[in-house]
Amino acid sequence: MRRVLSWVFVRGPAAFYEFAEANQGSTLFMLVILGALAVTGGLGAGVGALIGLMTGAVIGDAVFVGAMIGLAVLFAWLIWSLILVAVLWVRGRAPVEVVAGKPSAGRHSAPMMGWRRPGDPLVPGSLVAFLALMTAAAAGGSLYSWYHSRPLPTPTVVVDGKVVEEREPAWYSKGDGSVIIRYDVPGGSRSFETKTDPGDHILHLGDAVPVEYSEHDPANGRSTWVADDARGDATFLRIAALGVGGLGLISGAGWVVGRRRKLSQVTRLD
Repeated sequence: MRRVLSWVFVRGPAAFYEFAEANQGSTLFMLVILGALAVTGGLGAGVGALIGLMTGAVIGDAVFVGAMIGLAVLFAWLIWSLILVAVLWVRGRAPVEVVAGKPSAGRHSAPMMGWRRPGDPLVPGSLVAFLALMTAAAAGGSLYSWYHSRPLPTPTVVVDGKVVEEREPAWYSKGDGSVIIRYDVPGGSRSFETKTDPGDHILHLGDAVPVEYSEHDPANGRSTWVADDARGDATFLRIAALGVGGLGLISGAGWVVGRRRKLSQVTRLD
């Protein structure tokens, strides 16, 4: 029983990490993941059907609940695997050593396997730099989206514009191109260029589009669909920037503490 529990909660997760590291992005890895989902969902559905027959419950509902419980157990095991790998990283013990059931051969064994050595910083500097770059990118995207969704000076007017021209994307762009929208204002008409796919809409020649402009500046109109889409992007990117930035601060603190600890060890040796 102890050996079984060891494979389920310790050696199994470590072996899964080694397999995922060696086959990341491969067809074999995807097949294993799909197979695990099918097996756990199928077992859960089977158990649910059996319980449904024994208790007189609706079989369809029992099968569904059983399948969901099976998948939940699989996801819980995957989360536990991530926690275990994090603990092994902190302890400086490579997963391959856990799978083999052998203790660390010394302070220099883990780095030879691409793993952290005991006494090294808990967080690599490359991770701190990566999180900083991701935070900057998310913050910049949030500011850009906020700029395109900011409230216009009041009072504002909403009119129906019309797509009068479709433009192909530039050679360096992967988007769907852009469109020219014309709308009427007192004393004439104005036009502006915007993307083809604002939010859940795909614009085509002749389509009617709601256009918003300020009475103080009727020449600078914008599609309300584009503004709503940008407003949602700004909120999402703001949350992402805060979340990644928080992880970056924690990682940076861990890196600084680790560096100071290592420098103090070097100083004592000298």
